Amino acid sequence: MTHPPSHRAGGFTLGELLVVSMLMTGLTVAIAQTWRYLAVDIVDLRTRARLSQELRIAVESLAEDMGAVVGAAPMGGDGVLLCRDSGQTPNGLADWGAPDIVVQYYLSDGKLIRADQSTGAEIVIAGDVSSFTIEDLPGSLLRMILEVRRRGLSRQVTFMWSSP
Repeated sequence: MTHPPSHRAGGFTLGELLVVSMLMTGLTVAIAQTWRYLAVDIVDLRTRARLSQELRIAVESLAEDMGAVVGAAPMGGDGVLLCRDSGQTPNGLADWGAPDIVVQYYLSDGKLIRADQSTGAEIVIAGDVSSFTIEDLPGSLLRMILEVRRRGLSRQVTFMWSSP
């Protein structure tokens, strides 16, 4: 007499599937909670990096223009005109016209704009600018305060200029 071979049905039992689904649910909840905390830090870090980059570009542009400035004049509360002596025979004075190079920095819609008066070219220097304050101080001093702000974080830099 031959007996048919005993075969056990393949697959998982209901108990095994229940244990695996509970483990997967717990793992998913743990990963979601961890990501929630890390995502806030990642967004904060990206915001800080962007603010630092915007401020660095603005500082470099202003510093380059101000290095050769022979005259500066505030324009309202959020703009400044800078005059760089130029031409074949520079006279060391701010003539505020050709052949001198006159550059204007001003705030418009949260952007710091650099406008070259001699060429008519305007470029956006920095975004996320919350304020660009120009103060005319006694003793031929000019103070410029530039602040960038995004998502509750802010960075600020102050420039001082005195007539040569």
